[in-house]
Amino acid sequence: MTLFKTIMIRPSERFRRAPVSVTRDIAEHPFLTALCLDEEPAKLTLDDVGQAAAAIEVPRANLLALLRQESASRGFTQLADGRWFPKVRLELHKLHKFTDGTFTKERPDLFKASWNIKDANVSQAVHFERMNDAAEIIEGMYGIAPVLMAAGWGVGQVQGFNFQTAGSGTVDRFVQRMAASEVEQLRGVCAHLENAGIRPYLAARDWKGVARHYNGSGRIEEYARELEQNYHVVTGRLTS
Repeated sequence: MTLFKTIMIRPSERFRRAPVSVTRDIAEHPFLTALCLDEEPAKLTLDDVGQAAAAIEVPRANLLALLRQESASRGFTQLADGRWFPKVRLELHKLHKFTDGTFTKERPDLFKASWNIKDANVSQAVHFERMNDAAEIIEGMYGIAPVLMAAGWGVGQVQGFNFQTAGSGTVDRFVQRMAASEVEQLRGVCAHLENAGIRPYLAARDWKGVARHYNGSGRIEEYARELEQNYHVVTGRLTS
């Protein structure tokens, strides 16, 4: 039985969206196109999560709470044409940062100097569209690495600039792993938790510590409350 049929809890606010649809015809970058899958990838199971949690000595329920918080425990989304793409969240302020603010005047809708939650709370179709637009704009000067680094990927929304702590030598390789399977996404999450020093906070259910070191300095109190809420719902359905 898959994780999602077993645990039916309210999805994270950031991913409670209508079915995905592409809003307009877009020119897709070949690298991003190559990440798309024709068939739905296998979903994580409770056994998958349990084995991963045991390997890093974290209670399964704690890891489940984090996955629910970050992605509603879904690592892929279906595009309007039927293909499957890793669930992403493109951070426009990081796109601005990784391109030195070069394109902010030209495309202030896409490159932003400061973070705004409204920019993140858009459909997966919009995130995919933005990534392709940004790749087209910046490739001649920067390549597309800034686009890949500015996005959170997969079931744990590990951000691309964390590719090394997630166990990959390059951001390209990291993203290709995120497009391979939900199990591979989970491996990246666990590697990042371990290598970035976040694992002890998660193991101890120090939700504020997880919030600060996994999600960043913004929204620490709110993020910690959301993690704790996810934990309580998860533990109402299974034992850790």
